[in-house]
Amino acid sequence: MTAAKKVAVVTGSSRGLGAAIIRRLAQDGFHVVINYKSTRAAGEALAEDINSQYGEGRAIVVQADLTCFDDVKKLAEASIAFGAVTCLCLNAAHSPLTCLDTVTPQVYDDVFNANVKGHVFLIQALASHMPPQSSIVTISSSVTRQSTTPANLLFYTASKGALEQITRTLAKELGPKQIRINTISPGPILGEHYWQVVTTPEKKALWENFSPMKRVGEEAEVAAVVSFFAGPDSRWVSGQEIRVDGGAVV
Repeated sequence: MTAAKKVAVVTGSSRGLGAAIIRRLAQDGFHVVINYKSTRAAGEALAEDINSQYGEGRAIVVQADLTCFDDVKKLAEASIAFGAVTCLCLNAAHSPLTCLDTVTPQVYDDVFNANVKGHVFLIQALASHMPPQSSIVTISSSVTRQSTTPANLLFYTASKGALEQITRTLAKELGPKQIRINTISPGPILGEHYWQVVTTPEKKALWENFSPMKRVGEEAEVAAVVSFFAGPDSRWVSGQEIRVDGGAVV
């Protein structure tokens, strides 16, 4: 008997952490929906790689800007048409540098529309179509509680804190439908942002010293926790936050 097709949707997944999550979920047997806002070539290359490795039709690519409600609907409709969505991972984020003295209402709207509003309405669009034992994973950040939070990430940290609380609240609402929802809060990880910021030996040491393990995490280590939440071993876990940060926040 052929196993039932299971679909995972990952926002912001054409590159970086999102792409690592896509690769892990494809390895786990999911058909995957790759979402991008503007990096079309990266999304198509990732889909081609997944389809080449696991079989044609295992990955599709959907362009959607989560700050646009019509795009949110488009992503939801394309995902539902692809198959039964049993995993939704909300990874896309907007993180401009923002300080109180210079911030504008437009920047506030841009950050919260991307990091909170778009994801809430994507959950709304998909949840009623997700079967029992489905899983939703929101990606937050260790900066919501870390004492070394930079002062210039005012709205990013606030938006991620909002997403964490939304996750806890929706665990209550979605629980009766047997849909679980949890948060993963990564610490510093190797990736595009790391290589943009860590430009000196001193900055490298600073990032490594966030964790008592004295190193920076890897995208695959975060993706492994998404894999746990997407699978049956987490069927009694909901409304929780897991910090994948090497003990940086304890």
